[in-house]
Amino acid sequence: MPFDVRILSTVNLVLQSLLVVALMAAVYLVRKKRDLKIHCLIIRIAVPLQVIAILGVMLPSMFGYIGNEQTSLFMAIEILAHHTLGLVVIALWVYVSILFRRGAGSLPRMVTAMKVAFWLWLVVFLVGLHIYLTRWV
Repeated sequence: MPFDVRILSTVNLVLQSLLVVALMAAVYLVRKKRDLKIHCLIIRIAVPLQVIAILGVMLPSMFGYIGNEQTSLFMAIEILAHHTLGLVVIALWVYVSILFRRGAGSLPRMVTAMKVAFWLWLVVFLVGLHIYLTRWV
């Protein structure tokens, strides 16, 4: 059976959409319900799932797309920016996680990093959605 990249991309889009919903729920829990424990649990599940999606789907897709497809300069830049900003989100999560576990970081510094990570995650999702729609729809 041949490998269908479109199906894999669609499954990844569904996963990314679910991760954004989980992210929104985590933000709601910490801001409205003041439930830091469940917030952290959701994020600790969502980020590793994101890393798996990056390594298993998005990184190979990016190399295949840029290396084998005729693409405009704008699309190539958009793909590279999407991946780079996505990795920045992961790096911010690692940073906040290390500070939180060590108790070494000031709360305002961690909250600022978390807010930046949140907005970047949403921007990266929207750029990824644009890439998906441009490529497959």
